[in-house]
Amino acid sequence: PIPWTFYTKNAYLGVEQNVDMARMVRDVENITGNQYIFAGKLPQAERLDWDETQSRLKESIESTRRRQATYEQEVQVSLADAWEEVEEIAKVRYAVPTTKHVLDLDILEVRETVEFVVEYRSEPTGRMIRQLRPGVRFDEASGKLFRKVKADEAVIAPYEPSEPTEWMAARMNSR
Repeated sequence: PIPWTFYTKNAYLGVEQNVDMARMVRDVENITGNQYIFAGKLPQAERLDWDETQSRLKESIESTRRRQATYEQEVQVSLADAWEEVEEIAKVRYAVPTTKHVLDLDILEVRETVEFVVEYRSEPTGRMIRQLRPGVRFDEASGKLFRKVKADEAVIAPYEPSEPTEWMAARMNSR
């Protein structure tokens, strides 16, 4: 049989319990002579490989850590790498005529009116300007330029896969 426990805790009472259920059932079986635990083997298709599972877990955790690092970690960049030259875009104000119809019930007539609505459009000015590249920030306190790290630049703590417990390893080797 495999170890099987029931664990519970109550933080309000400040107590915890861990019951060795497998041993308790074995003791009850010894006292009564009845069998309560029926063990069997899983079909091969339902079995997992420990090393393969740990490898997938390591990849998943490290990928998540890298993604998280791209939000948190920054690297310093040189001024030459921090800026780019782009075409200036200006917001231009336009008064756009809008035709509306008004029903005048006093004279029983429909009149057409024109109202002007102000719209803003972004248009290139034809002039080139320098600006910081997207994602680059200037730190006024230090006078340095920074950008977020890319996933392949992120410095993360490697995930160390765990080893199976002794009792599990012994049973996995015997399958």
